[in-house]
Amino acid sequence: MSTPLRRVMVSRSAIQHNVERLRELAPAKDTMVVVKANGYGHGAELSARAALAGGATWIGVADIDEAMELRGKGITAPLLAWLHAADEDFNEAIGRDITLGISTVAQLQAVAEVGGGTVHLKIDTGLGRNGAGRENLAEFLDTAAALHTSGKLVVDGLMSHVSGTSREADLAQAEVFCRTRDLLASRGVTPTHLHIAASAAAIDHPSLRFTMVRFGIAAYGLEPTRAHRDLGLMPAMRFESSIVNVKRISAGDGVSYNFLWTAPKETTIALVSVGYADGVPRAATGNALVEIAGVRYPVVGRIAMDQIVVDVGDAEINTGDPVGIWGDPANGTPSVSDWADWTDTISYDIVTGIGNRVTRIDIP
Repeated sequence: MSTPLRRVMVSRSAIQHNVERLRELAPAKDTMVVVKANGYGHGAELSARAALAGGATWIGVADIDEAMELRGKGITAPLLAWLHAADEDFNEAIGRDITLGISTVAQLQAVAEVGGGTVHLKIDTGLGRNGAGRENLAEFLDTAAALHTSGKLVVDGLMSHVSGTSREADLAQAEVFCRTRDLLASRGVTPTHLHIAASAAAIDHPSLRFTMVRFGIAAYGLEPTRAHRDLGLMPAMRFESSIVNVKRISAGDGVSYNFLWTAPKETTIALVSVGYADGVPRAATGNALVEIAGVRYPVVGRIAMDQIVVDVGDAEINTGDPVGIWGDPANGTPSVSDWADWTDTISYDIVTGIGNRVTRIDIP
């Protein structure tokens, strides 16, 4: 069988190590690892199993479809899904013991109609996204408390999400969270699980850990911000392709669309079978580097849909040689953070943008 043209190798042991390390850095009663968006591009089932092996006690996803897929693959750990359609049918999710993040009175009523559901109340403490806001918070808490007391659902948790704008902003959101916890308690409801901190906040602010922390990007060995680059984490993903053509070109020869680059001297170029359809950002044109045999070389010319061109100078290379797109910089490969810097984005954007024709390979 031939080697796939485009492949992502994902290390279970790296994810397990990262979760173990993160639990040391940000200890809490419970640890949730988020595997939404196909495990941030790493594979949801693989990531969930590795996270649980590393000591995670909960798995988080964005929506019920993601949660149902994990249940279908035998993941029995507590699962939380928090983003729902306006007309969401909660029957099957409740039947499969999926905990629901709930943000509106209408969602509470829909869960209660099914009966037997477990929910985490999601509140907007200042991020301005999902969650019950202050204009309808009293009604939301009143409804939740009444339904909980009557046994139509179980309020098991209270959750929110900080903006990461500044320490002061995060702590201000935590104050709103605590006030809401107290308002809920005054209505006779004391949830077991309280969580507001994702990777960066969990590491930086011990007071925001409450009873549970949520780790997303950090579980995959990728720093949530530039300030978190020395945490002892291991990149879990190596994105790799292959050289499919090698040729010698002369000074002045142009490469790829619009001739954004022309050879300043005679050189060897390598054609690599990967492009923006596979997740290599077109916006990295003119900045990107890749690794061949432990050495970094520049990507030259416009990044195309299916291919990139690499200037290797006078190096001896051959068709079939592997090319590291991103991975562990300790091996000479550019990191995901490098690609994020080259495209003025964040690492989350890079790893979740991998195309569907890229083969994922599970490695120890």
